[in-house]
Amino acid sequence: MQPDEQINLFATDEEQATRYLHVVHNGVVKDSTPKELFDATRFSRLRVVSFVASPKFVFTMTKEFDEVHLVFGIEDGQVAGAFTAGLQAIVAIDERIQLVQNLPETIQERIKTEKYQIRYSKRNDPIHSKIYLLDGKEDTRVMIGSANFTEQAFTERKQYEELIVMDNDPLFDIYQIRFNEIYSETVDFVPEAFKRTLLGEKINIADFEQLTDVLKEEIYSGKFAAEFTQAQMEELNEAAQKTHSQKETVEQVKQIIEIVTRLDKKTGNRILLPKAQLEKKTQSIKSKLSRLNKKTEEVDTRGFVEYNESNHMLYKKSDEETMFLFSNRASPEEIKNQLLLIHQFIDAYNTFTIQNSNKTKMRIFEAILYTFMSSHMWKVRDHFVSRFYTAYI
Repeated sequence: MQPDEQINLFATDEEQATRYLHVVHNGVVKDSTPKELFDATRFSRLRVVSFVASPKFVFTMTKEFDEVHLVFGIEDGQVAGAFTAGLQAIVAIDERIQLVQNLPETIQERIKTEKYQIRYSKRNDPIHSKIYLLDGKEDTRVMIGSANFTEQAFTERKQYEELIVMDNDPLFDIYQIRFNEIYSETVDFVPEAFKRTLLGEKINIADFEQLTDVLKEEIYSGKFAAEFTQAQMEELNEAAQKTHSQKETVEQVKQIIEIVTRLDKKTGNRILLPKAQLEKKTQSIKSKLSRLNKKTEEVDTRGFVEYNESNHMLYKKSDEETMFLFSNRASPEEIKNQLLLIHQFIDAYNTFTIQNSNKTKMRIFEAILYTFMSSHMWKVRDHFVSRFYTAYI
């Protein structure tokens, strides 16, 4: 034992011998810390491809590099399928904006100048590669293996990982080409409209007009897939059934897809609408985004109800996980009695009214019909918005 080495008196021999992160550096097995692997004093640019990432760990390890380009599959902890997760990342604009707004101003400034990029697949295809490229004025480093860009993988937390590290090796050029191939199929995580406001006036993530404009801009710029297959739409349906905690979110994502696309009868796939038609859907997009936005309750205190198509009933949330029946089922006798009361009201109106005009009678009937329809008016309006591009009924 070397003089400066320490021994853990309470560790078993097995624990002391276990090396969870197996680093082979230039052909030699080494115990390397994350700081040593991601050496910002030696390298100025960092490029990463990783399936998952831990936000806190990522920003800790990257903040000292002059230039950073990150390509991620999904965020650590995502439980839905990769395609579903990708779509949720696109439409959860409020979460993306809030994440960047909470970053230090130094990183925000670098994002604005394209010196710090966070990207994900524009086709919503899973990215499972793990590639780390570091380069400076004199040296290069390429790291490949099984380790994702997470604290779990790089800090010996009882998870077996492999990492091959090569300095100033021809392998760097090979994986630089590979990185560029993957990079070309990705889009920026930070909305362009938000970049323009960084370090200036912040976008209000509870303002659905602003969020709708951001989403439309991203659709126009090609961040949104131009076509969705039947299999992908089926994955959305399955995700809603499998993940109860995300069911409402996934359902809203699916409805946004249906709003901004049309069904191709030949292929069965959904095709992105032309810009002119998409503009007519603005009101409907805004309505759906308001349901997805995490700050909705702060600006709208009404309790949202959910329509069940299988029994045509309305349900309301009592808490995050529990729904209760909101609709009241009336018996035929009750309906008959209420209709009789309306009939008696109309007879009384005909008998005693001074203005016996058809126009006035029509307004009375409109008021009665509205009474019947008021609890379902949201559904009627939603139908008109989706089918006829207008919310004015």
